[in-house]
Amino acid sequence: MTERYSLFTLLLFGEAVIAVAGTILFDDIRISSVLFFLLIVVLFLFYHTIYKSGIDHQKTTAGLILIHSHYFVFAGLELSIVLYENYINDRLQPLFFILCLALSLICFLGGTLINMIIYTKKEHNYLPFISKNVLYFVGWIVIALLLQDFIAPFLLVNIAFLLFLLYKVKQELKILTEK
Repeated sequence: MTERYSLFTLLLFGEAVIAVAGTILFDDIRISSVLFFLLIVVLFLFYHTIYKSGIDHQKTTAGLILIHSHYFVFAGLELSIVLYENYINDRLQPLFFILCLALSLICFLGGTLINMIIYTKKEHNYLPFISKNVLYFVGWIVIALLLQDFIAPFLLVNIAFLLFLLYKVKQELKILTEK
């Protein structure tokens, strides 16, 4: 079951690369398009890290949580891709974009983290990890609202935020393997 959902997620990441290509003009490559591509890479790394290291593939379950959480992953990933593409092409109002992006990232990050928490390899208390990440997310929203009119700095902050969350997830997974 996990392989089928991960393959579909890979297809969605392929669609994201096509969306990046849609933001590139033939004779003009903008920094925002490059940053959009880097965002897709970081989102892929986030998903891949949790899929490979955070989920116990040998665990015997019905997989219902995995199925339903992937719906959020799919919706969050596709919504964020569409939002980023339209934001880079100046088709969205910045405030609307940030609010919808926050919702899409909640879906994507929440779905992947739920998989990590439910299908973990060892018993672990994730409450401190989750509460810290909620605070980080709120901080990201505040910074995003301040930078909403500046595309390149906003995209850089998004990349930094997602890399920071990826680092935190890897630290949490390292703690799990040391136990």
